[in-house]
Amino acid sequence: TASNVGSGILQVISGEKGSSFSGTAVIDNGGYFIDVTGYSATITPSSTSSKILVMIHAYVGQSTAASGYQQHIRIRQGTNYPFLGTSEGGRPVTSARVNNYTGNTHAMMNISGSWLYSPSSTSALTYQVQLGGYTGTPIVYLNRSEAFQAAANNYDTIPLSTITLMEIAGWLI
Repeated sequence: TASNVGSGILQVISGEKGSSFSGTAVIDNGGYFIDVTGYSATITPSSTSSKILVMIHAYVGQSTAASGYQQHIRIRQGTNYPFLGTSEGGRPVTSARVNNYTGNTHAMMNISGSWLYSPSSTSALTYQVQLGGYTGTPIVYLNRSEAFQAAANNYDTIPLSTITLMEIAGWLI
């Protein structure tokens, strides 16, 4: 959805992923990641001086395999990864991370983050959410646990993970 909310915020675009996802992350640009199908949003800035505020709220499940104890989120914009930490000692970088080192098949965690980007563009920009894990082609989960139990009216519910993009006028920041 999009709206013009005025006073320096030029537009707001929101996307959501309301179904479960699991996949095997593969080595990609310095870490183990996979695109989450259907978890992205696209915005077309009205000015090259605009800033884009990207906000993520995701529910991830851990794998009992050691490679899945840590869950990472990374944002891909085209072939760029604009929101990454600084590499130290050869460690991979990511946008956000949680670690639930318990090996519990029912564990789920929340990853949230917000980042400001200066794309200097008026072309359509798609921000794709990627999930990753620790090492060795980890299995990653969104909106579900590894166990993902099903029974009528109980057990595992499916939450809603969101992505929100805000175009902010360049003069405001």
